[in-house]
Amino acid sequence: MMRETGRLLLGIQARARFAAYSVFGRKTDCAAEFIKNRDSYILKSPDGTLEVTVSGGKLTYSAAVGKTPVIEPSEIGLLVQGGVNLGEDAVLGEPKTDSREEIRRDPDTETDITDRHINYIFPVRSKKFRYSLEVRIWNDGFGFRLLFDKNTGLLVAEPTQFNVPGDTVCRYQTDLKKMQGKTLTKKTSALPSGEIFSCMTAFEFPEKDIYTMITESDIENYPGMALRSLGAGKFKVELWDTDKFFIKGGKTPWRIITVCRSLEELVRCRVITHSAAPSSGKIYENTEWIRPGKSAWSYFIDEEHSRRFEKIMEFNALAEQAGYEYNLADSGWRDWARTERGAFKKVKELVDDAENRSVGIWLWQSAMDRVWFAPYRRRFFKNCQRLGIKGIKLDHIESETQFMTEFYRRFALEAAEHKLMVIYHNPQKPTGLRRTFPNVMSMEAIRGLQCKADADNDTILPFTRMLGGNADYTPLCFSVPRCLNEVSICHMLASAIIYNSAFFTVSEDPSILKAHGLDSFVSPLPVIWNETHVLPGSKIGELAIFARRSADTWYLAVFNGSQGEKNINLPFSFLSGGKKYEAELYTDDLADQRGFNRVKICVTGADSSDIAMRPSGGFAAVFREV
Repeated sequence: MMRETGRLLLGIQARARFAAYSVFGRKTDCAAEFIKNRDSYILKSPDGTLEVTVSGGKLTYSAAVGKTPVIEPSEIGLLVQGGVNLGEDAVLGEPKTDSREEIRRDPDTETDITDRHINYIFPVRSKKFRYSLEVRIWNDGFGFRLLFDKNTGLLVAEPTQFNVPGDTVCRYQTDLKKMQGKTLTKKTSALPSGEIFSCMTAFEFPEKDIYTMITESDIENYPGMALRSLGAGKFKVELWDTDKFFIKGGKTPWRIITVCRSLEELVRCRVITHSAAPSSGKIYENTEWIRPGKSAWSYFIDEEHSRRFEKIMEFNALAEQAGYEYNLADSGWRDWARTERGAFKKVKELVDDAENRSVGIWLWQSAMDRVWFAPYRRRFFKNCQRLGIKGIKLDHIESETQFMTEFYRRFALEAAEHKLMVIYHNPQKPTGLRRTFPNVMSMEAIRGLQCKADADNDTILPFTRMLGGNADYTPLCFSVPRCLNEVSICHMLASAIIYNSAFFTVSEDPSILKAHGLDSFVSPLPVIWNETHVLPGSKIGELAIFARRSADTWYLAVFNGSQGEKNINLPFSFLSGGKKYEAELYTDDLADQRGFNRVKICVTGADSSDIAMRPSGGFAAVFREV
C-alpha cells in the first residue's frame, strides 16, 4: 500500500500528492495526483501526458493527450432495478489515490515487464445507492469500473458511452460471436447508427500519431460487451448476448481505452493484460507443466481423412521429425469407437505412441458437449490427466452471457487443477485471462486461415486484435488453395512470425514444408519472443514490418496488402551493433504466387536490403549471430 505524504491546497483547487513506492519498496519517480475543480477531477498518467477528467452530477469522463481530445465527454452509467441509473445525480467524494510500479515475469516474452500506473477510487453517492468508481491510468491507456458493496444486489443494464472525435478513422468488425469478421474501415463521423461492433474497435487520429482502442478486461460474473454505434463517433455499451441479470456485490469489468502515440508503443501496449487480476492459488505456484510449443495439426490437410485415428497417428511421427512439441487431435476423435470409453482407449494408444516420440498430445473438446455440466467436466479432466493429455482445445463457445464468461474461468481453473493447458476457439475477445489463468495459452478470436488468408486484414490485425495477446491464427497452410487464397508463400511465412501464440498450431503438413525446403525455417521458429519492434514504413492497412528477437536470433517479417507491388528498403539497424549475422532471406517470386526465392548473406546492423513484394505478398528472414 502507498502512504500519503502531503497535501497542498491551491485556492479553490486541491492537488493531492502521494509518495509512490513499488511493490518492492522502491520509490517511483511519479506522484499520484489529481486536480479538483468544482465537481470535476483531472487525473494524470504517470508521465503526465494523458489526462482523464471525471465529473459528477451526471457521471461522465473524458480524456486528452496534450490538447488533443481522444474521448469527448461520455456518460458512465448502470441501470438497476426500478429504472434507477447510478450515473444520475452522482456526488463524487475525494478519491483515494496511489501510484504503483509492479515488476513481474511475462510468460509470453520470458522477460520482466513493468506495470506502472496510478489508481484512483472515488466514493460515489447516487440517490439511495453508494458505490465506488475506480479509474486506473497508464501512460498508454486508462480504464474504469464500478465497485459495489458485497451485500448489494443489482439487476443491470449499462448505458455507459464512449464518444470519439469524428475526424478519426475507425477500424471495426461485426462478428460478435467469434471475432472472425473482416475488418472494416470508415471515417468515424460516417459510421452508421444502430450497428453493433464487436470489441476491439480501434481508432487512428490522422497526422497525430495517436491510436486508441475501446475494449474490456477482467470479466467476472458479468456478460461480455459489444459497442452499439449511435452515429457520428458515439457508442454505448451493448450487452449483446444477455437480457437482465443479477450481480451480487463485486464489480463491473474494466472499460478499457488504450491510448498509444506510435505503432511501436501500440504493439507493446499491455493495458489489457495489466488490468486483469493476477493468478492466485497453490495450483499456479509451480507452473513447470505449462510449456509453450508448436503443434502439428492435420485438420486442413486431406479433409476426408484428416480426423481419422490413422492420420493423427501419422502426424505423431511427423511432429517428431519436425521437432514440434505437440500434436493436436481435433474434432472427430469421439468417432474412433462406438462409445466414449472406447474412444478414450484409442486416445490412450495415441498418447503412448506420442510419448515414445517425445511429443505431447492436445485434445479437442466442444463447449456444447456437456463440459458445461460440472460433474461431466470433472470426469473429463480426470480422464485426460490419467491418459497423459497435455492440453485441451475448447471450441464452439460463441457466447458472452454471464454464464459463459464465468465458464471460461471455471474451465481454465479446473483444467489447471489437473495440470492441463487450454486454448479457446470461437471465443469472446481476449480480456486478460492469460494473466489470471497462465494455463490459457491462446485464444482464437481472429480471422485466421480457417477463414482463408486475407492480405489486407493482415496489415490491420497486428495493430488491433494482437493488443489482446496470443492468437491461434493457425498459419502456414499454403498447400490448400482455399487457405492460401491470394497471398504468397512469403506472406504466409511472415504470418508465423507476426501472429504470436504460446501454443502455435502449424496448419501445414510437416512433410510438405520439408518438400519445399521450408522445414529449416519453421522447425526452429520460436513461439516466445523476447523483444519486438515495428519498423519505419509500417502503415495500418497497407504494410506491417516487424522485427522480433528470441535469445540471440532475430526474425524480420513483412505483410504487404493487396493494393499493388511494393519495393522497399529494409534497414537491419535492429541488429546488435558490430556483430555479424548470417541472414536467410525469403522473398516473393514476382511471377509466381507459389514461388519464392531464398538467399543467404552475411550482414551487420549497418546493412540493409532492397525487397520487392507481390500484391498480397510478403517477406521473411532469420538472422543468426555468427
